[in-house]
Amino acid sequence: MHNVNYLIIGGDITSKNIVFIERSGDKYYFNDNEVDIKTVYEDARKYGYYIHVASKDEI
Repeated sequence: MHNVNYLIIGGDITSKNIVFIERSGDKYYFNDNEVDIKTVYEDARKYGYYIHVASKDEI
């Protein structure tokens, strides 16, 4: 009807935060504190955050 080629999704309906989690072996860290990765993902879903898990060098 309007011949639209693009859709821009603004911040009101997308996440506003990316949380970087450091992976070291089988342990995970956020702000140098060890965290339970399952809890991190549960909280992220609750608050709409994006999670990025990577090694310290990748972050």
